[in-house]
Amino acid sequence: MNKHLLTGIAAALAISLAGGPLFAADVKPESAQQAGGTYADVSSYTVEKKEQALTWLSGRIEALDRKMDEVDHSVAGVGEASSAKWDDVKRDLAIKRDNAAKELAEMKKATAESWVDLRDSAVQNMQKLENSFDAAKEEYNK
Repeated sequence: MNKHLLTGIAAALAISLAGGPLFAADVKPESAQQAGGTYADVSSYTVEKKEQALTWLSGRIEALDRKMDEVDHSVAGVGEASSAKWDDVKRDLAIKRDNAAKELAEMKKATAESWVDLRDSAVQNMQKLENSFDAAKEEYNK
């Protein structure tokens, strides 16, 4: 492994161990708590619960945005290699995040006929986005 990458990872680990978390805990934002639930719950929402589903999924995107911002701040001081690696991961996550936001915009316009497909697609893609972030987090915690 590259010396700078190891130095960056070691610095990130030191920051984390010193009490300043490198990544935020998976805390539901207030809007998600109000809408309640889990992905399984939202997956069963009918079109009558469209606003609750949108609120919950929007809360997940907001939480992910905060986590990504925290990583930006944490990685900024740990070395060029770590920053470059994060920038690559962040670009991929940003594309997925933008697609998730577009799906939510489509969900707002959903009719009873289109609801199930739009809801299921948005839930699946949001889960994939969060899984991608978690995988990146695991890579940095190694």
